[in-house]
Formats: sequence, C-alpha cells, structure tokens
Amino acid sequence: MRWLQAYQAGVAAPVVLAATHARALEVVPLEALQEHAVDVPADPGWLG
Repeated sequence: MRWLQAYQAGVAAPVVLAATHARALEVVPLEALQEHAVDVPADPGWLG
C-alpha cells in the first residue's frame, strides 16, 4: 500500500479517518493513521 510506504518514509499524506475503509487496518496500524488524522475542512478544496 502506497500510503504505508509513504508513512515509513516519513512523508505520509493526511488521513480523514471517517472516510478510511476498515480494511485499511489490515495493512496499516491504527496508530499510524491516527498520527496523520485530520478533520474534513469546511472548504475541502485545499485537499487538492
């Protein structure tokens, strides 16, 4: 999984936990996701 590779390299993207599928936890530890967790902004346009 690319996000996990980025996490291990120290360059992981922010994560919206509410939009993350539970099966991601089969690959990525919850603690890692929580470290990069963000809320959905009022204007999500800045996300790209």
